[in-house]
Amino acid sequence: AARHRPPGGFEGRGGIDLNQGSARLSDTIFDRLGRIAGHDAVRREPGGIARVTPDSTAAVAGILGVAHDEGWRVAVEGSGTWRTEDAPADVVLSLGALDAYCELAADRESVTLDAGMTIGDLRRYLTQHGLWLPLDPPGRSDRTLGSIIATGTSGPLQTGFGEVSHRLAGLTIATGDGRVALTGPGGFHAGGFGAF
Repeated sequence: AARHRPPGGFEGRGGIDLNQGSARLSDTIFDRLGRIAGHDAVRREPGGIARVTPDSTAAVAGILGVAHDEGWRVAVEGSGTWRTEDAPADVVLSLGALDAYCELAADRESVTLDAGMTIGDLRRYLTQHGLWLPLDPPGRSDRTLGSIIATGTSGPLQTGFGEVSHRLAGLTIATGDGRVALTGPGGFHAGGFGAF
């Protein structure tokens, strides 16, 4: 739903000019986001929107907490391949830097990974370990696992191996108000049976 903007306009909380249709970031807010995610992880997009690319769950939660407290609209993206430029947002939260962590369990039945890892990178990683991922979502190989889970896209292999949601053993989730929630023991199943 669009925010109501009075004819005379006003400045929203946190130094954001709501008349512009997107966040006009003040230097103070820009610095605040930089202290949370690292100054190299924050940049101003054309039109003044903040793009934040944190590299940890704690930083994602911190950015969401500030956005919640300030009443900002957040557009979340993985690698940015599907996001439309006209999505209403005050802050773009890119999970593209959450792509470095990937650990195969000792039993070789599950893998724990960051949401920003692409399906193509996961397939290559598992192939190097003699494993196969029974998941074939439609789309490009640079889709992130986070986007695949969020959209629930599984592909034809779901007939024999189940939907992506059935293969999740657990998730670490940054909530909209800045908390971190854990579900299950964590991990993403790599074998042909069982759960992620």
